[in-house]
Amino acid sequence: MNETVVLYGEIREPYQFEVYPIDSKFEDVGCVYVYSKKINDSWEYIYIGKTNELARRLREHENGNERSDKCIRESGATHIFVYLDDTELSRSQAESDILKGNSFSCNIKENSKSDEDQDFTNKTIKEAFTKPQMRW
Repeated sequence: MNETVVLYGEIREPYQFEVYPIDSKFEDVGCVYVYSKKINDSWEYIYIGKTNELARRLREHENGNERSDKCIRESGATHIFVYLDDTELSRSQAESDILKGNSFSCNIKENSKSDEDQDFTNKTIKEAFTKPQMRW
């Protein structure tokens, strides 16, 4: 049996992951996965993701050109944690919870808007749904 690690999310829900060496071969299974590396007796979390096809998704990280893919390759990851889950909704909830409760060095928002752009978008949306006041 593989080593296991329990990660806790923001709501303190425990998620038990199996730990595999980075060069392990995987099937296309639904899961939440974490790239990590062991430093002394503790783990550094590098990247968390979710997928319904683990083997395919890991190949994409190996060959991808997104900033997060490059970060993962340059991070020195030594292990992959796997939390099996065959339901898309619960994978999304687990990934989000764990991401909010921990620090991952390579989870980079691709194409994220600047704060100024976001403020403009929020104002535009708010203005679009605010009814003008009627004066009688």
